[in-house]
Amino acid sequence: MKVAFWSNSRGVACNTTHLACVSIWHALINPMSKSVIFENHKSGCGIERMLYRPLATERQLYYRSGGLGALLRSISSGESPSMLEMDWMADRYIGERLLYFPIGADLGPEQLNFHLDLNLVDVLGFLEKRMNVVWMDLQTAAPTNRAILSLADVVVISLTQNRTSLERIFKNHRDIHEKSFYLLGNYDAESDLTIERISDEYRIPPERIAAIPHNAAFMDAISKGVLIPFLMRCFHCERDDVLYDFATTLGQVAAKVLGFVGAGEEENAYEVFSEGSYPAFVAGGGSASYGAYATDGLSLVCEGVGI
Repeated sequence: MKVAFWSNSRGVACNTTHLACVSIWHALINPMSKSVIFENHKSGCGIERMLYRPLATERQLYYRSGGLGALLRSISSGESPSMLEMDWMADRYIGERLLYFPIGADLGPEQLNFHLDLNLVDVLGFLEKRMNVVWMDLQTAAPTNRAILSLADVVVISLTQNRTSLERIFKNHRDIHEKSFYLLGNYDAESDLTIERISDEYRIPPERIAAIPHNAAFMDAISKGVLIPFLMRCFHCERDDVLYDFATTLGQVAAKVLGFVGAGEEENAYEVFSEGSYPAFVAGGGSASYGAYATDGLSLVCEGVGI
C-alpha cells in the first residue's frame, strides 16, 4: 500500500505533520505491521526533526553513509537490499514498526531528484514488497510529484482554509480526487470556511474529510522534536488529562484516514472513541508503559521530555 501526502500550499497546510501523525498512530495500533516513511525532497526542518530530535541532531554531528542515498545506490546498481541492510540504512521508531530513510549530506537536492527520476518505480516497488505501508511525504512542487501521485494507491491532500488554495486544488488536480482523502490542519472552527462548508461546496463526502484543530501543546511538541512521545501520551490519554479532548479528536481523525487507506486493524483499535472512553492500552497486548513503545531503545516517557 502506497500512501502519498501532498498539498498545493507550501509551509501552511501541515502536510508533513499530517503524515507523521498518521504513520505514528498506525504503528501504535498495529504491533505486527511494519511501515516506512519516504520523502521526495530534502528539507532542513522536515519529518526527522519532528519524530525525535536527538536522532536528527546526532546525525548532524556524525557522517552517515546510510539513509535514502544508500538505498537508491543499491537499487540503481541492480541489487536488492536484505531486511538487515534496510535496518542499517534506516532509522527505526516505535519498536522498529516505523522506518525512515534519512537524506544525508551525501545526497544533495539535484542528486536526489536525478536518482528518484531514474529509479522511482523500482524503489517504491521494493519498499512496498517489504512493508505493509509506504508513507510518502511530497514537497509542494517537487519534480517527481506527478509520477508519485499517479503511482500512489491513496493520496491524502492537506488543505488550508484559504479560498484561493482550495479553488486551485479542486480545479487543477481532478485526476487524483477519486482516490483522495482531505485533511485540514491547524483547523479554526471560527473561520467562514468550516469543514462542513468545504465538504458541501466541493462535494467531498463526509467520510473523506477531517480536521485536526489547533492545539498549542501539539505545536510545541512538533517544534521541540518530540512528536512521538507526545502522541504516545495522547494514545494513553485518561479523562482527567488536559489533552483528552484533543487526543480524542486526533484519534478519530486518524481512524478516519486509516479507514479510508485500509491500513491494518484500525476499526477495533478505535472503537473506544465512539464509546467516549479511552483505556490506557488499546491495541497490541502487553503493558501500558511507554517503555513498551521505546524509540530506538531510548525508553521514552512523556513526562521525561517535558510534555
